[in-house]
Amino acid sequence: MKTPIQSLLILLTLLALGLGGGYFYRQWSDPGVGVVAAIPLHIDARCDPGRDICLATAEDFELRFGLGPDLRPLRVFPIRVELAGRQVDGILVDFLMRDMDMGINRFRLKALGPGRWAGEGVIPVCWVGRRDWIARLTIETAAGHYQADFPVAIATVAAGSSG
Repeated sequence: MKTPIQSLLILLTLLALGLGGGYFYRQWSDPGVGVVAAIPLHIDARCDPGRDICLATAEDFELRFGLGPDLRPLRVFPIRVELAGRQVDGILVDFLMRDMDMGINRFRLKALGPGRWAGEGVIPVCWVGRRDWIARLTIETAAGHYQADFPVAIATVAAGSSG
């Protein structure tokens, strides 16, 4: 025979499972929640913005993107973007790696004048020694978001150095 305390514990457990299940269902049932679809820009995948100024284009505008010089982990470096052909509301630059979670490394650029944006970034050290980063530019406009993924090679940190 069940005591009133056992019945209460069973009821509370079922309630907790129901609430937890509902929460997880809402979190994972629609993976598109909070994700803004972006129009991909055309880039030259061989261009490394850490070494060159790289070009990305869409039907109605183009941008030039550059980093550095001397990109190294844990050192501040400049980020530069020049645009022609479209009014831009904002530019975000995310640094990420394929198949590895490196945390959030996002930097919002500031407008310097018509078509000119700049900021500074820092890339963390990859604990397994990878250097193959991706610089993801998100261009925010009234017509929608545009996105370009540029491969970036970062110099390794010398043993015993401070970065």
